[in-house]
Amino acid sequence: MLKKIFIGLGVFVALILAAIVLIPMFVDVNKYRPEIQKIVEDKVNADFTIGDLKLSLWGGVYVNVSKIVLSEKGSKGAKIIFAVNDAKLQVPF
Repeated sequence: MLKKIFIGLGVFVALILAAIVLIPMFVDVNKYRPEIQKIVEDKVNADFTIGDLKLSLWGGVYVNVSKIVLSEKGSKGAKIIFAVNDAKLQVPF
């Protein structure tokens, strides 16, 4: 009986680890980038550029962003308000 419980727990842990590894491979968070840019531009009334997004599930839900730039709305030579090269958004479990 105890052996069956340990086997069941082992299978459960293996499934959780497989999900942590495989989900980020199949979920493309970059498909949300245009929607995020539009929402921020509408709310802040400025031009917003966001770089490549990557999802990770080790120890929490992490979204790594390669570049974020917020600049005045308008021409190409607009003044940059805020810029970050690498950022990480974390949502703990």
